[in-house]
Amino acid sequence: MLRINRFYKGMQQDLKFFLFFWIVFTIFRLSFIIIMFPTETILDNLSGIWVSLYYGARLSLKSTGVLALSTFLFCTMAGLVITSEKYLHKIRVSMGYIYVFIITLLFLVRIPYYREFDSGFNQFIFNTFRDDTRALFYSSLHYVPLGIILLIPICFLLCKTLKRCLETKVLDFPKFSKPYYTVAFLIFLLLFSYTFWRFVRFGGGLTENSVRWTNAAKTNQLLLNEAILDDFQALSRAYDTHEVLAKARNLDLNPGKVAEFGRMLSGEVTESNDMYDYFRKSAQGAKLPKPRHIFLIVAESYSQWPLMPAYENLNIASGLKSIANKEEAVYLTSFLSNGNFTIGAVNGVVTGLSEVKVYPNYQKKSLTEAYPTALAAQMKNLGYKTNFWYGGYGSWQNVEKFTLAQGFEDFFSCGDLISPNGNTWGIDDGVFLRYVSAKMTDDQPSFNVILTVSNHPPYSIDLEKAGFFNTTTYNNFPAAVKQDAEMVKMLGHFWYSDKVITEFIETVKAQYPDSLFIITGDHVGGNIRYISNPTLFERYSIPLIIYGKGVNKGILPANTSGAQINIGPTLIELIAPKGFIYYSLGESLTKGRTLGVNLDTWMYGNYIGMHGDSNYEKSPLSTEDNSKPDLGEIKKMTDAMRGLSWWQVMKGNKIN
Repeated sequence: MLRINRFYKGMQQDLKFFLFFWIVFTIFRLSFIIIMFPTETILDNLSGIWVSLYYGARLSLKSTGVLALSTFLFCTMAGLVITSEKYLHKIRVSMGYIYVFIITLLFLVRIPYYREFDSGFNQFIFNTFRDDTRALFYSSLHYVPLGIILLIPICFLLCKTLKRCLETKVLDFPKFSKPYYTVAFLIFLLLFSYTFWRFVRFGGGLTENSVRWTNAAKTNQLLLNEAILDDFQALSRAYDTHEVLAKARNLDLNPGKVAEFGRMLSGEVTESNDMYDYFRKSAQGAKLPKPRHIFLIVAESYSQWPLMPAYENLNIASGLKSIANKEEAVYLTSFLSNGNFTIGAVNGVVTGLSEVKVYPNYQKKSLTEAYPTALAAQMKNLGYKTNFWYGGYGSWQNVEKFTLAQGFEDFFSCGDLISPNGNTWGIDDGVFLRYVSAKMTDDQPSFNVILTVSNHPPYSIDLEKAGFFNTTTYNNFPAAVKQDAEMVKMLGHFWYSDKVITEFIETVKAQYPDSLFIITGDHVGGNIRYISNPTLFERYSIPLIIYGKGVNKGILPANTSGAQINIGPTLIELIAPKGFIYYSLGESLTKGRTLGVNLDTWMYGNYIGMHGDSNYEKSPLSTEDNSKPDLGEIKKMTDAMRGLSWWQVMKGNKIN
């Protein structure tokens, strides 16, 4: 019983330890906001500050949990074999003092860091220590005296408070009249501990549908979003991002090879050491009346296979199929995502560069200037106001900073509206798309990229409320599908995404009849497991639908193929006047058969294959086409597209 008693008292000390540091994180968060927020506007932003404090407190449960877990292991658990409670108390207090010093130091360093970089600790902290040591040293000298003056008294006050807190009385293990009461109480403690630590682990919830650094941008203000991350979470973000970039693929290129790639893709024989010359193109003349508003919708996990005749019985893609069948629409089936994940698709659409695992959304260069092939900047040259709409949070994959740096004038996310409908990834598509349509104005022409989120685990849409179970779609599902609850949920979310995107298009088209819509998916979703043995086409292809005034079935030549880096030049060739100069890596789909590539696959005409594999398949949706792909030529073109993309992101515009 003595060991159980020590363990019980140690748990109480761990709980006090946990609460102390959780409160410290919250106090430092509030202090950071007060110090950094403009005094004259702080009262007008109390709701945003409350959101920042609320989600910050939830996120700091994780950071605090790590600290408390260390004392649980080295003090409470150790108390099962170490009999000296005084010795264990000293260890716990000493650990607390060390944590106080670290947390306070990080807090004081964070303030000048934010003033310098407009961010809490991020991946650039590694670049700073490697590349800008002298600048960092001289700039930090300004803050060192003040930091030392504040560090000592803050640490002293917090250490005294922690010591007193840990010296407050704890309860002995209760004595029960019957042994099974003792056993029941121990079971209760175990269940309580499990629930508590799960609650802590998931940031204030009992499932993975919780706040994390990747989705912490809960407000529409950068400062408040950065305040949500405590310094431990910010350092975790910095490390994770740095590791991703450290693993970026180096294609071992040299300037001569890059210039050769440029000549190959551009058809030019002229030598140049400037990427602009190889990306430069001249529009052939508009094929459509210039649309007032353009909407490029990138739908989460919107695969091609549900639109195929072989899966007509599911009827989960009836909305966009009805759009594709309209006279003013064209549906391209031979189309690939730029990457296997959402951010790969975003990078392809935004930058116009192929995916080569160099993550432009995290590169310092990408956050300071737009690439020559960036679509938004070129749409501005055509007279459009450029907006990026994301149903998730702006901190996800650095998407807000990245898109704004790449030419989008405004960024909107679920942080711009408060709604109870959503999950860890963002707000329900229906709610967000209604918000987008409500925010639209006819003040000036606009180009809008819309990225949805709902068709993604944890699949939290209330399908019953959405009416799914009352539809003929669900009622006609095969019995085997209905018995698989998880499959029903996945297919139901695809149906929901298709439904609300279609409703959005119809609403906006009625309000702005001369709008142009381009609809595609970001990648093939997890619902592909509905097919027991999918073909390459089913596993990798996504749809591309172009719909609007002047569009017709013949606007794209037969057997056209491509990928998301072809969307930008296609749009420009459809609407730009003859002679308009633009820059792109990919060719316009209006020119006929083009090569679509991503990390794993290629698509050329009606054929699809894997890189490095001599086997390939013919698309089941293709028209007659007896020409066979030249695998050698495909490899050369793929290497060229990847090589130019890598060099542009990692080296810049100059080839030397």
